[in-house]
Amino acid sequence: MMTAGANPKKTMAGYRLRQFRDACRAWGEHNGPHRIMTLKSIAPMPMDRAIIIEEMFRRGMADRKTGRLTDSGLQVGAVTIRPRQPKDAAIRVLQKFLNDVDLANQNADCSHWIEEVWLYGSMLGDEEAVGDIDLAVKMQGKWADSKDFYLESQRLQALQDRIGNNRWFLTPMDFGEWFTQRAVFGERKHPLLSVVWDTDQLKAFAVPCRRLYHRESGGIVDEPILLKHPEATSRTAQWDPAERIDLTPREPLRPMSALWLQQHHPDGVISATTIAERVPSPIWPEYLGRKLGVGRVDGEYETGENGLVSVLKFKGLQGASIHINRRLSEGETEPVLEVGFQVENDKPRKPIDRLSLLHVCSLVGALVEADYTRAAMCTKEERGGEARAAIWLTTLPDGVAGDDAALAHLLSVREDVETNLVGISNVETRTIH
Repeated sequence: MMTAGANPKKTMAGYRLRQFRDACRAWGEHNGPHRIMTLKSIAPMPMDRAIIIEEMFRRGMADRKTGRLTDSGLQVGAVTIRPRQPKDAAIRVLQKFLNDVDLANQNADCSHWIEEVWLYGSMLGDEEAVGDIDLAVKMQGKWADSKDFYLESQRLQALQDRIGNNRWFLTPMDFGEWFTQRAVFGERKHPLLSVVWDTDQLKAFAVPCRRLYHRESGGIVDEPILLKHPEATSRTAQWDPAERIDLTPREPLRPMSALWLQQHHPDGVISATTIAERVPSPIWPEYLGRKLGVGRVDGEYETGENGLVSVLKFKGLQGASIHINRRLSEGETEPVLEVGFQVENDKPRKPIDRLSLLHVCSLVGALVEADYTRAAMCTKEERGGEARAAIWLTTLPDGVAGDDAALAHLLSVREDVETNLVGISNVETRTIH
């Protein structure tokens, strides 16, 4: 499989490219984002994993409508993350590889000819440092017909017995292929080398390439860079190295889907325990939210520009639903997150008690914290300077606006965040250090 090297220091929304690569792989393996929410190897906190999922949508790695990875997401999942090396050092490694190819073709014990070596990827560019050396190598067996194939198999079996290595499980022809590659690489392949042992994918993807070795022409050759392989099966390029994948935001910031609270799983549920595990907030005690019971996202719909309404239902609310209205807009110096919610009660005779209302505020606070963190980190990356965002509280249920405890639960933040709560009608701004 053709892969691309990438800069390990590259970040998006404050998260490393390695985290996005692992998320793309998990998405592809399980045909959806729900598996990502369970993998601590991607990010320690589920809220961070949810932000990665949202940024995958925003940067074109996944499609919101189909829920599938795009071509960009598949390419990100295929990248190899390694430190970049000076191009001069990579050229020396490449020259040694070509010399070893020439020696392997002169080795009578090798069962395959190495016919061609093609170079593609970042080594063809003007970069002063590269992540790897992308090569496509064409091999051809030395036998001409079935009789020669039989004789070659016997010779390789004898060679395998004479060497007495631990490759006993290989068939004679597989051993011959391994032996030829071993003659090129030595005991250990150089970490800069990224080799594909056929040219079919190079032909299919139609990317710029250059032939460096051609056995019939005498070995190492000096040929120009081609726009695509002479036998390319595609008219236009279908693959790019990771450095060329367009991962810039393709849509403005919008509130995150509340589905992350139920792990983006269609059968997932929201409970006090799961929220306590997913939100890194010191204001969330263990008991908080138990009165609501188990709930789920009942629906979501967009409103206006960058607005999102999430409808949540919980057993403990006895038929009432929580309508959370969030909107992200571009401010002059920082993004503005507008938040409001209402508890729609189908049974007016049973109003929501204050304790339940506190729990609802904490639930909304979980969504606010995730949206705020993501908006602040994106601002730092895309605008420069500090990671900042503003929170405006809009429509709130009766009894929340003047209740300090309810506001504290609604605006719960991480310990490393400064809180400056001015009032319900003013802008409340926090700065992440």
